[in-house]
Amino acid sequence: MLTLNEVLELIKAEILTLSNCKDVSICTYENLLIRASESKNKYMHVFLVYDLRAVALGEWSQELPLTIVVADKLRANKENELFVHSNTLSLSIEIVKLLRAWAQRNGWDGIDQTLADIWTEDEADALLGGTKFDILLKGNIGGYCDIMIN
Repeated sequence: MLTLNEVLELIKAEILTLSNCKDVSICTYENLLIRASESKNKYMHVFLVYDLRAVALGEWSQELPLTIVVADKLRANKENELFVHSNTLSLSIEIVKLLRAWAQRNGWDGIDQTLADIWTEDEADALLGGTKFDILLKGNIGGYCDIMIN
């Protein structure tokens, strides 16, 4: 079974294969706004946000909740807001399709119905807009059938 960091790095590598994705950062909710503010000069930035909270660790499986935030730079007058939301939603759809294929190849599931949230951040010094969606990956960790019997 892979560690959380290994899974996040694999997902990051997969997302970076998309031609319209410029950068991917792995962060927590606590430092998301800081990282988003630091990326204000980057276009089409993807944030893999992991939330270290209680998750179900079943007899045969584990859960990994992730939030993926796709952000792009807004102009001060927000004239490109529709463009930003449209582009980040398109990239989000590509990421979900990519992650479904990745999850299937790597023994994870749980990316069934994903709700995409459109957002705009204009309260901080960063003018950003984009799309956010949550996924819950479920991975097999074995069970009674994996016990070796001599």
